[in-house]
Amino acid sequence: MAGQEAVEVHGEGGSGRGQGHARPHPDGKVALPKLSYLALLAPLSFAAHALGYATAAFPLAVLGLVGGAFLLGEASEVLGSRIGQGLGSLVTATLSNLVTILVVGAALFAGLYDVVAASVTGVILGTLLFALGGAMFLGGLGREKQTFNREAAGVNTTLLMVASFALLIPALAQALLGARAPDIGARITLPLAVLLIVVYLAGLMFSTRTHKHLFNPPTAAEHGTVSTFASRYPLPLLVGSVALVAMAAETFASSLEPVSAGIGLSGPFIGIFVVGVITDAVEISASWRAARRDRMHAALHVSTGSAIQAALFVAPILVFLSLLTPRMLSLQFEMTEVVAILMSAVLVNVVASDGESTWYEGVLLLSLYAILGLVFFFSP
Repeated sequence: MAGQEAVEVHGEGGSGRGQGHARPHPDGKVALPKLSYLALLAPLSFAAHALGYATAAFPLAVLGLVGGAFLLGEASEVLGSRIGQGLGSLVTATLSNLVTILVVGAALFAGLYDVVAASVTGVILGTLLFALGGAMFLGGLGREKQTFNREAAGVNTTLLMVASFALLIPALAQALLGARAPDIGARITLPLAVLLIVVYLAGLMFSTRTHKHLFNPPTAAEHGTVSTFASRYPLPLLVGSVALVAMAAETFASSLEPVSAGIGLSGPFIGIFVVGVITDAVEISASWRAARRDRMHAALHVSTGSAIQAALFVAPILVFLSLLTPRMLSLQFEMTEVVAILMSAVLVNVVASDGESTWYEGVLLLSLYAILGLVFFFSP
């Protein structure tokens, strides 16, 4: 494939090659998305922070993270297109959550524990409400409705409910039993983290082995011939984008506290609606593009799959990483955060229950995201 002058791209094929972001370039080649070039700002942000210019380093790091996320999205969609739509969506979600682990992990080692916990909430809310809501809205424009596999959607939304309940348990146990066991929320964190990973691995087995037909529906293909750097060199692009994201993540985490204090925003708001949206850039781009191409199954799988992965895999991984820091990260989230996750999971469950979506259902998801934004903005 790498040695050929042109590569085949399927607009909506069962192989999923149409998931790529490539667009025709005037010279006949295919250019990377313009936003991906923002990744080149990552070294500049690192240099600016090293020289003591934290105020300048922060926006450069944010832009570098967005660009790096788009580069990761390019690489993940090329790799995913070669293994099928279901696994391709999993690859996209996994590499997006790699961005989350890099960014939030850097914040963790910087001691920003409130931002870390809120960032996990932000990733879940961002994928369920902003990414999926935007996908349903954009995909529904000009169409009466879009359809997707109801059984596969049911599996994912059920996993979402389980993940929401699991994140609710520590806070609920602390509220109900805290008088008799003051540290119960912290004590159940490690065993709960292990259980969440077991559930996630079982879900992977279900979606990629025993019931993979649910997540790889047959679709008609459109063919085109283009040449693209991402299609030829996905692995070098993947490695390079990860390095740039790691560099920008370190700068972002180091600059976050002084900048957020200077503009008067709380740690939870920064974590949920700044870090969350930035680290969700891959899912947002992938799900919106898939929906516009009338592939709502892929859009739904990317969005819900990423939220599931954040709750059942990323959060436990962050707990284990925190064992290397002076303080262990607890899965006892703030009650407002847990309720927000549960509300989002319930709404997505209801919206996806009939196997169809419309632009108005996208508006409903986006509206809940905006409402929660107001709550966290005015929260102390």
